[in-house]
Amino acid sequence: MIAEKSPTTLLEQAPTYASFEEIQAAFPRDVMGNVDWMAAVRDGLIRPRPGLDPNTLDIPPMPLDVHLDPGIPTMEVVFPHEAHTYWLRCDNCHPAIFQMRAGADPITMASIFAGEYCGRCHGKVAFAPATGCPRCHVKLGQATP
Repeated sequence: MIAEKSPTTLLEQAPTYASFEEIQAAFPRDVMGNVDWMAAVRDGLIRPRPGLDPNTLDIPPMPLDVHLDPGIPTMEVVFPHEAHTYWLRCDNCHPAIFQMRAGADPITMASIFAGEYCGRCHGKVAFAPATGCPRCHVKLGQATP
């Protein structure tokens, strides 16, 4: 069994940066050139906390993909719960922002750009919808038979 390092030890080993720009430059990038926060988690560069309250209980990420069909095959959306539950507990989004059933909410790109649904975070604290199309619309850019 490998012993985990204490938070103090990790902080002592962490590099120091002069600015947020320097921090971002050290992080992995996605295909669009944006910081790939999920890769940063997987690589152990960051470890999100379950909440602002230090007593918030941590829950494991949920490995569930929800497929949303807008009626155009190449525009299918795959919502990865696992990536989102690294950052947020379920009750951050359900039921206040999203109902508990796939397809129950009238999500459109217009509503997202207006700050509703996914737009509550995307474009503010998560990648911008206008620059991350293939991250949600996973079939974009794939060759068709």
